[in-house]
Amino acid sequence: MKLTNSSVSSFAIVLALVMIAANRLMPGYNHFWDILMMLSIVSTGIIHGCFDIFIEHKIGIPKLQSHLVYDVKIVVYGLAWYFFPAWSFVIFMLISAWHFGETDTTVLGINTHKSWYSFMLGLGIIGWMLSNHLADFFHGIFGLGIWKNLESFPVMGNTSILVVNAISLFLIAVVLLGGKANRSQIAETLAFLLAIKLLPFSQAFLLYFGIWHSMHSLVFIKNDIGAAFYQIFKRVAIQLLGFYLLLVVGFVLVQQFLPPVSIMQEMGAVKIVILIIISTLTLPHMSVMHTLFKRSQEHFWDRQKISNGSIAYNLQVRKLLA
Repeated sequence: MKLTNSSVSSFAIVLALVMIAANRLMPGYNHFWDILMMLSIVSTGIIHGCFDIFIEHKIGIPKLQSHLVYDVKIVVYGLAWYFFPAWSFVIFMLISAWHFGETDTTVLGINTHKSWYSFMLGLGIIGWMLSNHLADFFHGIFGLGIWKNLESFPVMGNTSILVVNAISLFLIAVVLLGGKANRSQIAETLAFLLAIKLLPFSQAFLLYFGIWHSMHSLVFIKNDIGAAFYQIFKRVAIQLLGFYLLLVVGFVLVQQFLPPVSIMQEMGAVKIVILIIISTLTLPHMSVMHTLFKRSQEHFWDRQKISNGSIAYNLQVRKLLA
């Protein structure tokens, strides 16, 4: 399969439909899809972030400076999770909305300097995923121990869910119509959003992040980096594979010195660790990708100005010759 925006969208839609059918026909195997989607996080999800240093180096930022700034952001946000877990989670959702929206506006062919378009689209997408899965979402949040008091949140009935859906669709529609998005990508995006509406929240979010978002980002990075992309991708994948193997070996060795505990009992702690790792990586990654997207937008508008200038010049010549 050739790595293009259209092929990634088609793959994500087909996978979503397969997951919907499997959940209906084989409800006892839901955890299989959860595990598969988590694997997508540690594969495509992590890999697309591993290109950050290569991107900054290409932009012209020295490697030492790039590593230092990147690591400082991770450490600071990690400390924030330790001292302020609830607010850190809120920040994670907001920067995720911004980052998801910025990626999708690029995928949709929306070329605009209005950065709030990205935030609106991201909020719309997250709201759309959350609206029908509020029970799953809050259950997950309280299961992670981020908030302790369930009574502090109002119970959302059908009317509230309809309102959230309406607001989310309005935000998405404003961006799609106002940004004059690519029609085929609009159709694919709407088909995917409708499909994930029928999935449990954990599967919907992981499918969006691990497949839709990460693979579309890889397409954009590939187009920017050029021929070196596949070489870098191969090197990063091999290094990650070695790291994961060491992680598994270390986990097995640690388990030998701990009381026997089932995998399911450990899942709560694993989810917390995965959430914090993803969020701390998302903050500096979002900054790098924003620079890349912004540069792409500037190049687009430069080409548009040149093109419009040529058209205006040709019209003036025609008038003089007439």
